[in-house]
Amino acid sequence: MHTTRPIPPAKPSVPHPVSLIYTIYRHGARLSEREALERAQATASRLGLSS
Repeated sequence: MHTTRPIPPAKPSVPHPVSLIYTIYRHGARLSEREALERAQATASRLGLSS
């Protein structure tokens, strides 16, 4: 069996949920870094995930 290692957050300067959402927007939707971060922060806030 393989051991799993946690994947480091894409944006270490932001809370982990925001970082995960950022990764989806940045790479999945191919948005710019700034736009992906703005949308990730807004989405996390709407979902009550940001601290």
